[in-house]
Amino acid sequence: MKRMTRKIFILLCAAIGVSVFHGCSSDNNQWIAYEESVYEITIDTEIVPYAVFTPNTYEHGKETPLILALHYSGSVSDSIGVEFLRNFVEPALGSLEVIMVAPKSIGASHWTTDSNERLVLSLIDTIGANYSIHSERVLVLGYSMGATGAWHFSAHYPDLFTAAIPISGMPDPRDPPLITDQKILVIHGRDDEQFPISWVEEIVETLQLRDVPIILEIVEGLGHGDMDGFIDPLSQTIPWIRLSWGLDPRG
Repeated sequence: MKRMTRKIFILLCAAIGVSVFHGCSSDNNQWIAYEESVYEITIDTEIVPYAVFTPNTYEHGKETPLILALHYSGSVSDSIGVEFLRNFVEPALGSLEVIMVAPKSIGASHWTTDSNERLVLSLIDTIGANYSIHSERVLVLGYSMGATGAWHFSAHYPDLFTAAIPISGMPDPRDPPLITDQKILVIHGRDDEQFPISWVEEIVETLQLRDVPIILEIVEGLGHGDMDGFIDPLSQTIPWIRLSWGLDPRG
């Protein structure tokens, strides 16, 4: 992926740890080893850790899809990137054999702040400079606060993110009007007590009336805090992800 030119200052990108994790997607595909790397990037004066999971099938020079994963809100540690990928994203989507990256947010309120936007754009540039990324196969996903971020980056950067999966979260009200033909698959619990399903259905139906290719998958029996229960529904999006990337959905 070509490094995009932006007035963004990347002051530091230093490796602070590497390990190997043997994972398996929840759709029972073969076991795939992922190398876990943790790095730091400086945005303004903030040093931000982020995790990169690289499949053992990765070959430098061979364009590989990328998943950007945005974590939920609350009190999170500097290891949240590794934890979110290891415990949620990789078990669901590991069989895609993609590069996965998960930063820690700057602040705990929103992924839509100016500083977090600079973080995400800088991080995508950094990953593109150090790995062989297929620029037309970049997915952003997130849970809760991360879902709001996934909505945001899909709405504002459709040329950068070719697909989005917001899980158990709502968009900023200013973002849906910007969505035109972005590929979005929304996953939401029927019993979500923080963001009622009726709110999500209204947004999705409004976008569908505008011919936006958006899909809503409602998961029965799960509340907002039942994140582990969404691993299997997320794994079931693999054919849709592959299709959105122009690949055979059957793998």
